[in-house]
Amino acid sequence: MNPAYIISTRAISQDFDLACKTIMNHGFGIEIDCVHLSDYTRSDIEPYAIHLPYEDIPLTSPDEDIRRQSVKRIVEELEKAHSKKVKLAVLHIERGYDISPKIPINEKANHFKMAAGSILEIAGNLGIKIALENNGFAKDSFSDPDEILMVIEDLATNYNNVGICFDTGHANIYASDSGKDLTAVFQKLKRHTIHVHLHENHGTIDEHLAPQGIFENGFYKKLMTLNNSSFTFETKGDSGINGILKGIGHMHLT
Repeated sequence: MNPAYIISTRAISQDFDLACKTIMNHGFGIEIDCVHLSDYTRSDIEPYAIHLPYEDIPLTSPDEDIRRQSVKRIVEELEKAHSKKVKLAVLHIERGYDISPKIPINEKANHFKMAAGSILEIAGNLGIKIALENNGFAKDSFSDPDEILMVIEDLATNYNNVGICFDTGHANIYASDSGKDLTAVFQKLKRHTIHVHLHENHGTIDEHLAPQGIFENGFYKKLMTLNNSSFTFETKGDSGINGILKGIGHMHLT
């Protein structure tokens, strides 16, 4: 059973021990942010989820050797996660436009699917689900739902441990950047969504604000129709746990 809500360690503190203590004292599940991947295996906690590294992990690279090294790095983290009974790992398909390969989107999708196949097979043997996270700005690949579906629909046909991590903040930036509707973006990806990153912004930068009523009225009611997804607060800034507690109230009112 999924915890009611999960909180990313990044939402509370750079201090790993303080973050985990605060999250557990308030009765939430834990998602280990990638900045804390070197910390959690020395602790006695068993987090629900981890965020896999994405710096220097070019899984869409046309260079097979680079992709192979990237897969190796991801697998190392999955093996560590298995030792801590982690249930789910969040994986970026690609980083932002400025540091991504300048090749056609279908080539990127094919390169990623080859790399992801190796990752998913190993993750499946370890009992870990992989949730692929949507990007944000319209110029970034795999922000557009149709581009994400190019990847997920093929992978989901062959693997039963893959889905989407629907990042609400990234989706809002994409919707604002492309003149589309946030709810419409969600509805396109809903069928494959198994995990959600919860945070808000004003549509121009990735602010990672706690829910506070910025998004269109009725959005959270639609989001909460997901029956088989886990929900992680991936906020940052000064609001901390108090902002998240208030955010839960906003979500249930809107």
